[in-house]
Amino acid sequence: MDVRYSRAAHNAKVQQILAKLPKTTYDEALSLYGKQTPAARDLLNKILKENPAHGQALLLRARIASSQSFRDVEQAKSDIAQFHKACPNSYVTVFELAAIPDSKWLLQEAATLRAQLKGRTGQREAIAYPVLWHWERNALRSDQQEETRKLWAQDIEFLRNDKFPRTATWLGAMRNMEFQLDQRFDWLAADFARFHPHSLPSFYPELQAIQDLGTTDEAFSRFAQLAKRYPASTAVPAYWEELARKKPEQLPEAYLAMKSAMDLDPDSFRSAPPNQINMAEDLVRRKLRLDLVPSFIFAGLESIQRETQADQFTDLYPNSGKARKEIYDAWYLFAFFPLIEAYAQLNKPNEALDVLSQAQTILTRSRPPATASLEDRNTHLRMEANFWRVKGILAAARGKNFDALISYRNSLASFPPRSSRPDQRDEVMASARAIAKQLGATEEAWTDWEARQPLDTFRAGVGGDNAWKTLAAKQPDLKIKDMQGREYTPAQLATRRTFVNLWATWCGPCRAELPYLEKLSNQLKDREDIAVIALNVDEEQQLVEPFLKRFNFTFGNNLAQPYAYAMLPVMAIPANYILTQNDTKAFYEEIEGDAWVKAVLDRMNLPK
Repeated sequence: MDVRYSRAAHNAKVQQILAKLPKTTYDEALSLYGKQTPAARDLLNKILKENPAHGQALLLRARIASSQSFRDVEQAKSDIAQFHKACPNSYVTVFELAAIPDSKWLLQEAATLRAQLKGRTGQREAIAYPVLWHWERNALRSDQQEETRKLWAQDIEFLRNDKFPRTATWLGAMRNMEFQLDQRFDWLAADFARFHPHSLPSFYPELQAIQDLGTTDEAFSRFAQLAKRYPASTAVPAYWEELARKKPEQLPEAYLAMKSAMDLDPDSFRSAPPNQINMAEDLVRRKLRLDLVPSFIFAGLESIQRETQADQFTDLYPNSGKARKEIYDAWYLFAFFPLIEAYAQLNKPNEALDVLSQAQTILTRSRPPATASLEDRNTHLRMEANFWRVKGILAAARGKNFDALISYRNSLASFPPRSSRPDQRDEVMASARAIAKQLGATEEAWTDWEARQPLDTFRAGVGGDNAWKTLAAKQPDLKIKDMQGREYTPAQLATRRTFVNLWATWCGPCRAELPYLEKLSNQLKDREDIAVIALNVDEEQQLVEPFLKRFNFTFGNNLAQPYAYAMLPVMAIPANYILTQNDTKAFYEEIEGDAWVKAVLDRMNLPK
């Protein structure tokens, strides 16, 4: 095993080899796909005009027709039908077909692929299975997947057959199924290691054995030794970090090992923002080895430059260029804030002031327009609040206490209404109080100042009053449907017990819940004092109705993106709430099906 393996060097060698090979028109189209897709499509059309049975061209054109920017459902179906006719013994493994809003057609394609795969082993088959699973999962409602899940279990046992070559492709297929099923195959690493004793999975048992030693000196010593043996592996420091969180003074060494591995293989660990920035932020938050922070941040900035290059983004999705710029700005701000704080504590004011100026430039240019979604505006407000927070920290470090107090006041004024998402406003208030005390403020004066900067501002959400009351004050004439189609105003809903679900078409867990949400609504349809409300938060609202028709959902739904987050906390979806006349409580259980419905009824104190 080459412990200094570099993906970049490997890819460069591949490109050198490919450059020596003759390039066909199809190769040119493939190179343009995702970058200049209209040009790629024009080339494919020319190929297919001369040779209508060109299988690869048909499949690539179907991929384009399945994408969001170039969606043409009938073209995609036609291309796939033509491919079957031209290449009857070849597989169709176009992952993107799952986006076609025709479940019956997609299930037919899945059945064809499943029949072709039967009894066959090999690397091409291993590639095909994740596509098959993705199609079946996307074509069926979660309450219709029982038989399919049985098929998946049979597929997994079949893939464990020793006749299947244990390639990286096979391992990727199994990891994909772990994700699909939301479960871990404990046998997977050992199975792969049987065939590849020097591969990464081969030392997972050793990593687990070290973890089992707990936070002992021996455990951390063995992690350090293993990191030296495999310096390009991010798996070793990842396990090391996990254990070190129980003994934080060990974190800097684990983070250094992770940074070193990522330096050797920059593409080995992807996160948003880049992991070096996350590690630096954690060091600052824990006040550990602040001297390491600048090197971590600069490595993270290099990752940002690499990952936000134009060729890293695709034109297959709308507004990809705009998204690239937004990601670039957001990640740079994530990087700058801990760097400013570290420089302030390291007594490097000039460096801190330079970074602060750059952060202000980005913050100004990235300010969303008034027409932006509430979520986007609140995200920017959190950034702005953090900008003023670190500016206050820097001012205090330079002995400019009045400047610090003003910055802390601006930070508190910038935070969006408090939600269930943790933030640093309590820390800012504590810092402001310490500065005020140094300046000689009396307790009475502080109490007066604090009253003007309350910490308990909360968007009528969890732990507060009934959220419908707040919405009624802002939009009293708004009409909201329950899932039975009955309409209410917010004031009318405030007098009822309600179960509220926030969902989106692109959210897998949301889609899994919807059939059981529908069942809950049907079970409570005769209760006039109870309403079950579905609030859709898709920004692309034109996608919602086709989605509901595709899966035969007939319940009353509300296109609620403009107001849902104004009445309930901003948090990951699916989000569920139980509202009574006096309060709003979150509901979250990692269960499925009838057990989920029963749990809701239990929480609402209703008969099953």
